[in-house]
Amino acid sequence: MPIPPIPPGQGGHVPYTHFKYVGTPKRARWQAWVAGPCQWVMGHSKPPSKPCLDRMTCGALLCTRCAKGHEARKMGYQPLYRHSDTKPVVVIVYEEEELFTREFALHQMVTVGREGDDSDSVFLRPVIGQYPKYQTTLFERTRAVDCTDSLLTMWALPEWTAWVKGSYVPVRPTPTPAAAPLFKSDGDEFGPMNAAAARRYAAPPAVESGSLAEAMAPMLDRVKAQEASSNGKHKPKPKG
Repeated sequence: MPIPPIPPGQGGHVPYTHFKYVGTPKRARWQAWVAGPCQWVMGHSKPPSKPCLDRMTCGALLCTRCAKGHEARKMGYQPLYRHSDTKPVVVIVYEEEELFTREFALHQMVTVGREGDDSDSVFLRPVIGQYPKYQTTLFERTRAVDCTDSLLTMWALPEWTAWVKGSYVPVRPTPTPAAAPLFKSDGDEFGPMNAAAARRYAAPPAVESGSLAEAMAPMLDRVKAQEASSNGKHKPKPKG
């Protein structure tokens, strides 16, 4: 008896479709189908691109790139199904492309391109006229996708991931206990200017009276030896 065939769409199942970032070389053109709405963030474009944590959380999270003086700009992450192999991919576009991405429909075919200058960014344009219809047996690809999980994996910012998922807990610094007041020998308290210096002072360790002679003996021997040497007296060499 032959093995029964697997019904369409009943293969290995994954929790979500992972979209991987792909670059576009200069003077290149390729086609893809729109997989869902473009995700817009305020971010830093210096590779690798990252969202600006300060701008995206209204200052609740510290952005290390802002601290270095990098400017934030509006950036879009457009999910696509590549025409050549239907692979789920995402491309990065900038604010000037927002007008086009707003008009895209699910499974519409677009051209992804980039001009020849190093400063040229990726552009997206709808294919005019007839184009191949997107076909799939995977139910999750029949609907507009939300590529948030893919982007969080790509950005790899634990604090931002926790913030987006609603599990972020701010880390509060442990308060430093107030130092005990210091008093002078006359009973008056040290003022603010002298208290820090007084705390830095470390008195020499106390030596118990019973061990004082033992502690001082090596030093006294060295002094006696130096005096004998300066007077021309030397210890006789041991015989043997």
